Amino acid sequence: MSFSQELITEAQPYLEAVKHSDFVKAILANNLSSEALDYYVGQDLQYGDVETEVQAYLIIYSKHFADQRNFAELLSNHLGIDEAVFKGMTSQNWDTIRTAKMEPVTYIYTHHLLDPIKTGDPLNILASFEAGVWIYVELIEYLDDTGKVTSDNPFHGWLDSLKGDDYQNVSDGFLKVLDRLAVEQSQDHLDKVKQDFLRSCLLEWYFFDASFKQITWDDWSRNALEGSGEELL
Repeated sequence: MSFSQELITEAQPYLEAVKHSDFVKAILANNLSSEALDYYVGQDLQYGDVETEVQAYLIIYSKHFADQRNFAELLSNHLGIDEAVFKGMTSQNWDTIRTAKMEPVTYIYTHHLLDPIKTGDPLNILASFEAGVWIYVELIEYLDDTGKVTSDNPFHGWLDSLKGDDYQNVSDGFLKVLDRLAVEQSQDHLDKVKQDFLRSCLLEWYFFDASFKQITWDDWSRNALEGSGEELL
């Protein structure tokens, strides 16, 4: 079994948890609240800014020109897709939602993605990042296969823009790079990389959960200072 196959095998429970999260259930039922949708768009845009940074560092630290070209092409596509897709999903003023404050789970997740950059190792950086890409590829296929995301669903344009082979090929390509970079690495190193991959998968679930509940820093402060007893995680 290749290293990437190990990652995918061990990540299956997290993928299933995402598929059955309250947020995804609401997408399929076409009853996600506008507040949850706006929260998701605002936080995913904040995530996307960090995603841009991570991809830039992958270009910088990669030692293969082909990898650098692929990362650069992905970055270009990423910068072009996000604005077009998200503008059609929200009724909020674009400038307001584009500059939404980064809330707790987004903060934790993005710092998890940024942390491996200090190693300068493309294997470490890519593994944490690819986990999110893989989760989304699988989630998009799952949503599309249900046939429930119809034209009146705010996620229809998002799904339509991302489904198909292009995004799948990106993820498959990243997994091949991970396998190549994993060769001759120590088991301790690979165990750490796997841990980071799986934590990204876990944080994807928490990202969707936070979006469904619209968890904010104010919620966290109130829970700590007033003992509100809210379910925040």
